[in-house]
Amino acid sequence: MDKRERLFKMLVEANYMVAGDVVPRSPAERWYAIVDYLFAHGVEIPPCKVGDTVYQTDGERVYEYVVENVFYNTDLITFDEADIGRLVFINREEAEIEMRRLEYRKDCSS
Repeated sequence: MDKRERLFKMLVEANYMVAGDVVPRSPAERWYAIVDYLFAHGVEIPPCKVGDTVYQTDGERVYEYVVENVFYNTDLITFDEADIGRLVFINREEAEIEMRRLEYRKDCSS
């Protein structure tokens, strides 16, 4: 399931949860309830995105940069979004499928 499908599923679940269990008094309360649901289920809002301008200073000058890529960092590896689903996987099952695919390709080339 890609991130678009995951977000769609969360929105449907949030809509059901808000409409089914709690009926907010105003449209704003309804949207805040959906936002709270999404945050509770792992949605994160990064401080900037690709294409944004960011600034850095060395204490003497201010430097301007355009964000070209966002990296993810673990204690052992750093990767970018292009690696997800190719080199880094969101769940173990996907990684095991890729491992078997690579083993098969290796066997076929021998």
